[in-house]
Amino acid sequence: MQAVSIDTKVLGPGEQWDVSAPAAEAWGPTALPLYVVLNVRRLVLHPGAAVVVRGAAFSLLCQEYHCLGAVGAEAPQVAIGPAPPAAAG
Repeated sequence: MQAVSIDTKVLGPGEQWDVSAPAAEAWGPTALPLYVVLNVRRLVLHPGAAVVVRGAAFSLLCQEYHCLGAVGAEAPQVAIGPAPPAAAG
């Protein structure tokens, strides 16, 4: 399990905060899936900003969530993607 707990996180325009597994080798055939827990009291996302997690069960607890500015493709987002490819061994 990977857990992050912070008071305030502000992501500027186009900035990404990647909370994924620290290393691709963690996703070998015998590895257990990682569980990511993110606890943020105040999260502010500017246009194009994103919180990114790949290949993990993900829990986000946020007391204040502020998406500023754009709508559509440039809108701030929380992006959950597939696991990175397993390292060749």
